[in-house]
Amino acid sequence: TVIRALKRKQPDFCYPAEIVWATASAAYRINGGYFKYPEIQEGKIVKPTNRDLVKLYLSDESQQFITLEDRRQGALCQQTLKNSVTILALRGELSEWNLLVARMTALDTIESDYELSVITALPKSHDQVVARENLDSRLAHCDTGIIGKVKDLVTLSGEIVRCNYSAKYNTFYTTVITDANQQVFFAYRERLDTGRSIRFSGRVKRHAGSATQLSRVKIVEQEEV
Repeated sequence: TVIRALKRKQPDFCYPAEIVWATASAAYRINGGYFKYPEIQEGKIVKPTNRDLVKLYLSDESQQFITLEDRRQGALCQQTLKNSVTILALRGELSEWNLLVARMTALDTIESDYELSVITALPKSHDQVVARENLDSRLAHCDTGIIGKVKDLVTLSGEIVRCNYSAKYNTFYTTVITDANQQVFFAYRERLDTGRSIRFSGRVKRHAGSATQLSRVKIVEQEEV
């Protein structure tokens, strides 16, 4: 379990935490993302796991693979995640994963394969936190004016900023910021790609604060990939 994993045993090794965070950032940069499993093409590994890259880079005493930007990014990643879990703690919303992240961000030295593996995955978590914070900021700065009246048929254009699948309802809940900087959300049968512009129509179902929920949505036009 996560709780058991938090108890440190006899060290497998001992690396300064800042070096491990920097190395994790280097692997994330070089791999172009996080790979838990190697990418294989025609029987050959074309992208190793990030964990294997981190172990390779840490074994090189010259630290030639770690740039100053990796060090800066590693420190930023650690601090951002620490701030994020602190806020969640104040809200009473910590999950087991959040507790584990909090533990990793507080370490001064990394002394086990498990700790190394967790930190290797955290640059991806950092990017997700930053993206969520940026989105929350955009939504918070949307125009507070509501759209139409309940049952009105409206046609709008905007950018898809969120699309989450609900297994319970077998549908995708989609959020759009319109060209007029207003927040709209609706359920849709298919996944819609975030970042794309769409023109759509639907009936006003209700107003939730400054956001407007639509029903019976139809996509009129969608930006080509």
